[in-house]
Amino acid sequence: MSKQKQAKLWGGNTVLGLSDNIRIYRYSTGQYFDKHFDDSNDVEFLDIEAKTKIKGRTTWTLLIYLSSKQTGCEGGETVFYPVGNTEGIVVDLQVGLALLHRHGEECLQHEGRKVDAGEKWVIRSDLVVAR
Repeated sequence: MSKQKQAKLWGGNTVLGLSDNIRIYRYSTGQYFDKHFDDSNDVEFLDIEAKTKIKGRTTWTLLIYLSSKQTGCEGGETVFYPVGNTEGIVVDLQVGLALLHRHGEECLQHEGRKVDAGEKWVIRSDLVVAR
């Protein structure tokens, strides 16, 4: 794949890495994250070798699931709603599953369904490209 195609895929420029803004989400029984869109953010990315900061922009959301039916979590699936699809595309929880999806202008509406039993644990970060 050409550098130009790679840049377009990842959001318009060179991939710098993952954001250092790593979040851990815990959803208890009854909690959910209603339908929404993830927004892009302008960030500064540390270039360790050059010891400088590079201007970047987040373009993709990375979710890593730490819960599943095997850990006692029921429900909590992530559901994407492409335009015209009211039923959605359901992503079941699996421990260790990494889910990468666009955000910003090309983000699909999505939600985290209600946790029916147990707890749902997720690690989240964002892919950063140079801007």
